[in-house]
Formats: sequence, C-alpha cells, structure tokens
Amino acid sequence: MTLKFESIICVWDENIPALLIQVVNTILFCMDENEVRQSVEQLQEKTELDEYFVYGYGSHHFWINQRISKGSVQYMKNRLFIVEF
Repeated sequence: MTLKFESIICVWDENIPALLIQVVNTILFCMDENEVRQSVEQLQEKTELDEYFVYGYGSHHFWINQRISKGSVQYMKNRLFIVEF
C-alpha cells in the first residue's frame, strides 16, 4: 500500500493536525484494504473524522478530502491524499 499526499493541508481549526496525524498513522499501520476499512470505521466512531473530512473508496484505493469548514457539505477541490491498495 502507498499513501500519497496530493494537496496542502488547510489548518483552519486547531483539531485538524492531530486528527490528520491520527488518520495517517492508523492507515500506515494497516496491512490491507480490509484493515483500512475497519480502522477508518473505528476512527469514524471515536473521533470527529466526519466533521473535518469527507472520504471514500474506489476499486483499489481510499481517498480523503478536507471539508471547507467543520461539518460543511462542501469540501476542497483536490483530494488531500490517496491510499492505493
């Protein structure tokens, strides 16, 4: 698996850096797609992941975008990063 950052991080809230580091570290410890899915689900339940980021899965990847503001339905134009399985 590879994780590639594709755009800059906008730190408009003091919670973003710690949450993003937690997401990246969690994903980097995963061995396969199933672990990524389970880990992201756990992060979703335990953190405010959905408040700051929007994310999803493709056939062989996981992507994440940063929301424009906390809880907003709008998000940044470019992906923040992609994880290829």
